[in-house]
Amino acid sequence: MCTGPRERAQECLRTARSLVERARKSLGERKDLAAEMLWDAVSLAVKAYIYATEGRSIEGDEELWSLKNHLADKLGDIVLDVFQRAAGLHQCAVEKICTKRDIEAVIETIEQLIEKIKETLEY
Repeated sequence: MCTGPRERAQECLRTARSLVERARKSLGERKDLAAEMLWDAVSLAVKAYIYATEGRSIEGDEELWSLKNHLADKLGDIVLDVFQRAAGLHQCAVEKICTKRDIEAVIETIEQLIEKIKETLEY
């Protein structure tokens, strides 16, 4: 069980990586599910950074959208790019209109962001 911000952040990053792998495996059968998993992975990665650096949770999507900018200030525009692309996946998952190409185009970038956050937090 996670006992503090550092442990919670580490768990979020592990789960984010797991979601990316699960999304890859789901891609052939359930594109909407794969897209949603990738949105969740990006969301968890941002939350991990906030847990680790500010020691607090994010309350709702509005705060998530705001606080991703703190991460972008630290890591650069990759955060904004990946976040926007993942948000697009979230929307196409809701509408069940994602294509395999849409999803494949962003998977590696999401993995790079998760790894960059991990390195920044020295995990």
